Amino acid sequence: MASLWKIEILTTAQRELDQIADTLGNDVRKEILEDILDLQDDPRPAGSVHLRGTKDFYRIYTYRSMYRIVYRVLFGKRTVLVERIRPRPSAYSGLDRW
Repeated sequence: MASLWKIEILTTAQRELDQIADTLGNDVRKEILEDILDLQDDPRPAGSVHLRGTKDFYRIYTYRSMYRIVYRVLFGKRTVLVERIRPRPSAYSGLDRW
């Protein structure tokens, strides 16, 4: 069995998750966290998309496809950094591009 990937949720993403929970409730928070934790097993699951013009950013849909989880995969460190949890299109603005 392959070892699990480490998950880190950045402060900004945690704040965004808290705002979503304040608006939509803790059940939504739980659903989003489950999607994030699934990245431990496979940081590039079916449905994930590598974001064009970036080196290591990916996104997956969460909560009825209303929100995007934008994250970086650091292959050398076996780490997934959750950068943003936002609705489209604000999830993509200002990302580090090559």
